[in-house]
Amino acid sequence: MELSSITNRIWIFILLLIACLGVGYFFTLSTYNNYQTEKQLLHQSQQRNGTLEQGKNRLEQFLGSYEERKADKSILDRALPVGNADIPNILAGIGDLAASSGVSLTTFQIDEPVTTEGVPPNTIQTVIVNLGGGATYASFEDFIVRLEQHLRIMDIQRINLVSQEGGIMQYQLSLKTYFQK
Repeated sequence: MELSSITNRIWIFILLLIACLGVGYFFTLSTYNNYQTEKQLLHQSQQRNGTLEQGKNRLEQFLGSYEERKADKSILDRALPVGNADIPNILAGIGDLAASSGVSLTTFQIDEPVTTEGVPPNTIQTVIVNLGGGATYASFEDFIVRLEQHLRIMDIQRINLVSQEGGIMQYQLSLKTYFQK
């Protein structure tokens, strides 16, 4: 074999090798770019999945806490009744508190809302309760404390006290209580 034919074959081999590498490079470049893009999308999807998992866990915790607190619904219904003012329980509650404090009730008036028609659902409505009677200062103070600590939400709006002989006071009291339409 001649040296020139071997050299030619080497050059042909080198050119074919370069051509194969060039063709391989250009064909695999687009595949590599697609691979990198898909890799980034996978990473973003994994991050979103992690965020969704955290949201799901928080939702499950909330639902668990909600289920635990469902038993408290009856207590909450007494604090803020749903549907109507629950006047019989207002009367009974204030009467029991007055009796426990040693306060006499002589007048009792409840001013309910005129109408609840057309009021959107879940709206808080007020009921005004006016009452009067007689008591010693200590028993009246105990009555006020019991009203404030009562399960039913009651806000004292106005108090009028008139001192009488013998340490007895006449009082007029105006309360505001609430219910949910």
